[in-house]
Amino acid sequence: MKKKDMVFPTLESLRYVEEVLNELTIALNDKTRTIETSDIPDALKNAVLLGTTAIASLGAMGLLLYFSGSVVGLSAVGITSGLTAIGGNMLGGIATIAAAPVIIVGAGAALIAYKNNKKLYQKKEEYYYDALNK
Repeated sequence: MKKKDMVFPTLESLRYVEEVLNELTIALNDKTRTIETSDIPDALKNAVLLGTTAIASLGAMGLLLYFSGSVVGLSAVGITSGLTAIGGNMLGGIATIAAAPVIIVGAGAALIAYKNNKKLYQKKEEYYYDALNK
């Protein structure tokens, strides 16, 4: 495998995987461990947030599909009428159902990135003023 094809091309990039695996091992052996007492709380919070958002949006889309058509239910006729009601035709309904979770999770990921960049900026500013005061 070529280096450019690797997901983790350097040893430094593998450090994060090692941290997660170590945290997993500790958490499996210590039942009192929570996200707050973890060594990597931000990463765990982000994973839980994105996972929950994805599941909730898929569930909402499933309910929308279930109740939206002229025939209620998840039979072939119910799904067909639901997709047609949502998107104008079946293909449009599929596109709408598929796009919604992607947009919602993308917005969640953008929010997390914004918060992380804000923390990074604050830390850099703190270091800058620390260096100026010395």
